[in-house]
Amino acid sequence: MYWDPEVESPATIAVIGAGPVGIEAALYARFLGFNVDIFDAGRPARNATLWHQRILDVAVRDCTTPLGLAALGSQDENYQAPDNDRHFTGQQFADEYLLALAKSDLLVDSIHINSSVVEVSRLRVSLDDRCDLQERCNDEFRLLIQSRDRGFYTSRADIVIDCRGSMGGTCGWGPAGSQSIGAAESLDRVYQWLPCAPRFEIRDVQSKQTILFGQSDTAIRFAQEWSKLLEKGADPIVIESLRKLAPIQSPVDSPVAQTTSPSLDLKLIWLIPSVSPNARAEQIATMLSAKHSDPKRFSVMAIRGIERVACDENGRWTLELLLADDSTVELTGDVFAPFPNARPTPSIGPELLSQELAFRSVMESGNSHERQTYYHDSPGWRIATQEPHYYRLGSLDRPRDPNGLPEAHQQIRDLFALLGARADLNLYDIVEGS
Repeated sequence: MYWDPEVESPATIAVIGAGPVGIEAALYARFLGFNVDIFDAGRPARNATLWHQRILDVAVRDCTTPLGLAALGSQDENYQAPDNDRHFTGQQFADEYLLALAKSDLLVDSIHINSSVVEVSRLRVSLDDRCDLQERCNDEFRLLIQSRDRGFYTSRADIVIDCRGSMGGTCGWGPAGSQSIGAAESLDRVYQWLPCAPRFEIRDVQSKQTILFGQSDTAIRFAQEWSKLLEKGADPIVIESLRKLAPIQSPVDSPVAQTTSPSLDLKLIWLIPSVSPNARAEQIATMLSAKHSDPKRFSVMAIRGIERVACDENGRWTLELLLADDSTVELTGDVFAPFPNARPTPSIGPELLSQELAFRSVMESGNSHERQTYYHDSPGWRIATQEPHYYRLGSLDRPRDPNGLPEAHQQIRDLFALLGARADLNLYDIVEGS
């Protein structure tokens, strides 16, 4: 690198995002003696909470760390660590681990909730200044914060660790991720709750035509959870929900009581855009289509994109679909749930130097001379940017997927090995072996 990445504590580290990755990174930093400020636009572990009663695909050993469990043990002498083979639900992961860490003595005074980082810049050095990267490295960061309680204020840091994942927004619903006509006007009326989400209500979809759009991880999860919901037609909880939705009325003096049980009446059309085909989405779509043989209840349709979308005053959706042969067809429905792919973050910020993942793009180029200018074997190079001391942690293409946590924990270890100029620095192994 064209600057010296080594930093001695007690430097100040700003962590952006109080999710699983941000909390673990802040904890690692605190154990090494750094001063830490954690900024989150909402509250800690919000995404984990939104997973609610879904079972995480990763076991406890892969979504927790020895450092985190040790911190919780030091808080309570009676603390019992969860079994390594156990699988948390999203809510359990938040309550029993992430929020417990956020409230621990090490982090509780460092977390700033409802505080969005609006801009990150240097304090003295701008892009117009002709200086080398080491001079930029020696300059402090200035963070502009918008707090719900304090309004706008600024904070300073020697290092910024950005744990927000992908911040580029989402692709449009049109061909090749472009915008659909009418999308902006109808965006606030789309359906955004997955079937296992706490705010999902059967009344929202019962006896209605639901249209699912996208091939993102969230769209795939929606289809999978919808499939499971179809299989729960005889579940007492579902039956009770249907009874509340449409109570069965029987005359009091009727000699024969009406005993017909209400039944689920769910219909889903999954629209999968053809741009950048997702093999996993196609595989799951094929499997679910075969599983639910009635196309009136579950069907899949491959399209180029949605040319036009409109929602009338009664909540009825009309979508003009562009097909592979360039023809169009109109599709109507009662519920529209679009979950398109995320757009990659194009850059860190207007006042900073780097392009997103600049080191990786150079390493993947065919120019051997360019490759030699980077220490590609150094820990942390994959999460470093060309802006000195600005680092990105977590999965940028699947920021809300807990399957990426083991990789994120490795990134944290590599980052602090880089900052400490010690390739063998690994607090996880040290704590686990003690």
